[in-house]
Amino acid sequence: MGIERIQRISKNNFITDYFNNHKPVIFESMFDNRETDSLEKIVGKCEDYKFMVTKEFINNFAETKSFWQTPDYMKLNDYLKFIKTTPGTKKAIRVSKSPEALSNQFKIPEYCHVRNDEVICQSFCANIGNFSRLHFDKFSSHALIYQLTGIKRVVLIPAKASFKLLPTFHLSRVLLENFSDKDRAKFLNFTGGWETILFPGDVLYLPMMMWHHFDYLDTSFSLTFRFGRNKFAEFLEKNCHFDMYLQNIAAFLDQDANKDLSSTIVNEIKNVTDNIELPPDKKFLALKLLYKTLYRKYCTNGESCSYYLSNDIDLSENNSSLIKYLGINRYLRNEG
Repeated sequence: MGIERIQRISKNNFITDYFNNHKPVIFESMFDNRETDSLEKIVGKCEDYKFMVTKEFINNFAETKSFWQTPDYMKLNDYLKFIKTTPGTKKAIRVSKSPEALSNQFKIPEYCHVRNDEVICQSFCANIGNFSRLHFDKFSSHALIYQLTGIKRVVLIPAKASFKLLPTFHLSRVLLENFSDKDRAKFLNFTGGWETILFPGDVLYLPMMMWHHFDYLDTSFSLTFRFGRNKFAEFLEKNCHFDMYLQNIAAFLDQDANKDLSSTIVNEIKNVTDNIELPPDKKFLALKLLYKTLYRKYCTNGESCSYYLSNDIDLSENNSSLIKYLGINRYLRNEG
């Protein structure tokens, strides 16, 4: 299924037709990008700014058996030279704060001012053949992704299809980059997903908690404007570990129509995160159980059964590195 393409619409129509429904859409010709329509021009705007460069997250885990990695920091021109000499690299500029000299070239779209939260501008750049594997963003914000240069394939899958995606926390173990076009189309029909190609000048609205995968069909550079995170999603991001159940709960809490229930749900979670008598591993397990309970109670539009055997994590002492990654150390803040 393709993603709808539209021209400019009013902010109110955006909220009613797309934001409130968590429905992706592509805006055409939102920006005038004559000053940033080539990598050379973007390099000129970034000057000596050093971007954070990391490996693809799941790829890094497969190589190192760790979700942790120490990023490199490179000037954009140095990164572009690096990918020319190392064409098969899976290192990319990911989730890197954009320099003001670049982000100031663009007026923040009015669509980003849905709520009174901070709008964050981040840069992404990767070489042809690179990819960002299927995942959802724990930051819990909505996003406008502005494709400045190059082209990339975008695959989006709704949160309610998580049971079909072999998820581990916020990452899927489905390797879409290995699918044929025919198999990918069948898989998206199975999951209710979307696929499209982003061209220079396109702006993709990515709803919060939506699964997304990018294939870089060309060396490309994009800006992401993150916005629209409410106070409940912010609490979850700062205090909880994410899995597919909390992913769907967060999407539920994002809906203004559910605001009367939001405080009740978050307070139930907060009762566990603030419990100083629970050690971190027990707190983690208690939260997992609570997530499932809340999901089954409130997320009635989601899948009710799994499509694969459980991959529940054994939190024994032998999994100390995994426990550290899960963010369970954040629960230590509430111990004594």
